[in-house]
Amino acid sequence: MKNFLRKIYHFFELEILCFYDYRRFKKFYSESMGKKDQGQLIAWILQDKHRIEKGLSLPNPRYGFGQLALDRLYNNLKNYEEIVGKDEYYFIGIGAFKQYYNFHENNSNIPDFFYKFSDLFSDFNLSKLTDSVGLKKIENSNISFEEYNKFMLSRSSCRNFDYDRKIELDTLNKCSISAIKTPSVCNRQHWKIHYFFGDKAQTLLKFQNGNTGFSDNIPCLGVVTVNLKSFYTPSERYQHYIDGGMFSMSLINSFHAIGLSSCALNWAAPLASDIKLHKLGYIQESESVVMFIAIGYAKDGTMVAKSPRIKNSDKFKFHEE
Repeated sequence: MKNFLRKIYHFFELEILCFYDYRRFKKFYSESMGKKDQGQLIAWILQDKHRIEKGLSLPNPRYGFGQLALDRLYNNLKNYEEIVGKDEYYFIGIGAFKQYYNFHENNSNIPDFFYKFSDLFSDFNLSKLTDSVGLKKIENSNISFEEYNKFMLSRSSCRNFDYDRKIELDTLNKCSISAIKTPSVCNRQHWKIHYFFGDKAQTLLKFQNGNTGFSDNIPCLGVVTVNLKSFYTPSERYQHYIDGGMFSMSLINSFHAIGLSSCALNWAAPLASDIKLHKLGYIQESESVVMFIAIGYAKDGTMVAKSPRIKNSDKFKFHEE
């Protein structure tokens, strides 16, 4: 009887959670048409800027490519300027037009349609950010695979932190900046990490089910989120977990490189916990929580789980011609 009731409970829980996730994504994702707020405009500016960069980076860029993306980018830049003004995101968008112009001027001639954007030309040199867009020569790694592999294998999840050893904010800032290099869909860079300390960290840890036995030993809690306003089609419904997961791994490796230990904590939370967490006001409603990360310096002599890896051959398969 208990098993039957448990199945019934899980059935309805799954239906409710699916509807909750559907409602949140539908509420915040940004369609190409319609009025957009600042966050949605930033996402569109970054992704269309990236479309132009991607087109420029092809082996043989097509003359006059990307007209639809440029039309949309132009309109979104005008709306953004009206709402916010000419800031970092505005000039990054302008950079796409500048580099597009320079490419065609140097390789053929400027497409006729491009002159309808001529009112932007005066902004091409108003900020150095316009030159942060475009192409650069690929860089090869200067570390060996052996060094990389040694680094990766040396990391373990830690659950015994030195609570009294202070973590400098500059240290966390360096790790965060390094992790921002993580790839994201259309280079939208929509992830964020919130750092919590003391009582605030303990409050959030009560919503998570994987910190039993060491929660009061966690000096810093990172909460990784992704803004749902950065997505614009229903097919991107789970992209935030992919990008947020990649960002989280970059953070964890950055912590390890700088001497911090960490422990990845799941956010397989019931609906009530997700609602309560957002109601605290630290995290915007449009931000989807991806995971928690316990962060700190390991105590001297700390023991960690060996965590043997499952047979390697089960984890990859070659599909040759």
